[in-house]
This record gives sequence, structure tokens and C-alpha cells, in this order.
Amino acid sequence: MRQGDLIHVTKNYILNISSSKRINEWRSIKEKADSVVVDLGNKMSLKLYTDSVLSETIYVGRFENEEIDFVKRHLTSGDVFLDIGANVGLFTIVGASKVGPKGRVYSFEPVKKTFGRLTENINLNNLNNTKAYNLGLSNEDGELEMTTSADGFDAWNSFGKPSAGSSFILEKVPTFKLDSWIADEKIAHVSLVKIDVEGWEYNVILGAKSLLSSDAAPDLLVEFTEENCKNAGFSCAVLYDILMKYGYQMFLYDEIKKTIIPESKRKVYTHMNIVATKNPERVIKRIK
Repeated sequence: MRQGDLIHVTKNYILNISSSKRINEWRSIKEKADSVVVDLGNKMSLKLYTDSVLSETIYVGRFENEEIDFVKRHLTSGDVFLDIGANVGLFTIVGASKVGPKGRVYSFEPVKKTFGRLTENINLNNLNNTKAYNLGLSNEDGELEMTTSADGFDAWNSFGKPSAGSSFILEKVPTFKLDSWIADEKIAHVSLVKIDVEGWEYNVILGAKSLLSSDAAPDLLVEFTEENCKNAGFSCAVLYDILMKYGYQMFLYDEIKKTIIPESKRKVYTHMNIVATKNPERVIKRIK
């Protein structure tokens, strides 16, 4: 097989083989091809790239399985889902499969190379209910410089200082406040927003004041990672506080019990994804 060829893996490959075997399989694939397509179930596939640490993590089955389960359970037909920090589109594809033809998924990926891969995965799955945007979300409309990885750590690209990688390229990115984008696109209602932007979460939330302060505010799944926040000039405590200011309550998702557990503010969040909602009863009802 020539370098650059594509390998297809079927039968829910991510779920069906042991972790050690996945690692060995990935190493073998990396020697032979630039990419591999895996079956996500529900007639959905994901193209992964062998130059990407994130793709490897997804392939070997160690990437945010609880969060994926939460999104699958939370979303239903007709919902609107925003995937902010979509990367190659794992959550986008999962979300699109759940909201169905009556729902909509809007995905945001600021880095041009990664955005191209996100678009490939959207086209691979013929997602007519999904639209991707090559832009960043922040607290101001304008332009920012993104630090992007040149050595495979694409999941750590950031408007702040990346927390992984050793070789970087600077890329200018157009930015919008989420409130501005919603007004421009005339989005009437949003069901769920996933925010995973490597420390820039606070600025995204600042730029969504109108949306998140409203009585009809969406539920959120927000990454809390202390190192990333500090590299961007913030802290997870500040992130927690602004969500409370907007009227949100914070929870952790219990994948085993299929419920959410109240989350008090901690001094430090090493790495955690927080469910933020103004209506816990609604969330519990959705995920049961």
C-alpha cells in the first residue's frame, strides 16, 4: 500500500477491540496510510489522520467517551447543536446523527487545515443538516492570531499559548462573538452547545452574553482545564463564576447512572468537562 492511501475499518472498530490491539493497529496504519475511516455506528463514519495525536486518541478509544455519551443522550430530533472547537468533527457527526433531518448542527473550527478535515468528514457522511464555519468565536468581532501545531498536536491549537507541542505556526483567524453570529444567521433556538477551545472558553462565553443570559439559554458542555485557561490569561474559577452570573448551575455527568451530579467550584480543574444548565430537570429527563 502506498503512503497516502486510505484504510477503511468497519464494525464499530473503536468499540470492539482491546486498547492494546488498537494501539498496535494504529501503528500499522500509520506506516501505510495518511488516514483511516472508522465506523461510529448509526451509519456514521469518521476519517482520522495519522499525523494527528487527537486522531490516534480517538482511534484507540480513550477520547471523551463520557462526553460523547452525554451528547448522544441529550440531543433528540429537531434540536440545534453548536460544536465550538469541532476539530475533525467527532462531536459534529454524533450530534448530526441525533438531531436528524429536522435538526441542525453548526460547527466552528478556526484552523484552515483542520477545517478542511472537518469538511471532509461532513461530506463523507452526507450531512445535509450540518454547516461548518472556518472562524473563531471570542469576546469581540475582529481577528486574532491562532498558534497552530506543526507536529501533530492539532487538538491543542489555541488563541492563547498551546499546552502541548513544540513546533508551531501562527495563523490569522477571523473572530466573531457568538451573539453576533446568532443574530447574523437568525438562529431562533439552541438546544446544546459544546465549548472546547483550549483555554479560550471564557472569551467565548463573554461573547455569548445575550444567548446565555436569556431564559431560553441552551445547555452547555464546557471544558475546564486549568493549564489551558492560565495560558490564555484566565482560570477555571473565573469561568465557573461567569456561568453562575448568567444563571447556570454546574454538574458532572455520571455515565453509569445516566444522571448529572451537582459540581461545586473547585480551586483547580486539571481536566474536566462540565455540564452547565439552567434547567437540571430537563437535562435529567433527556439523558435517562
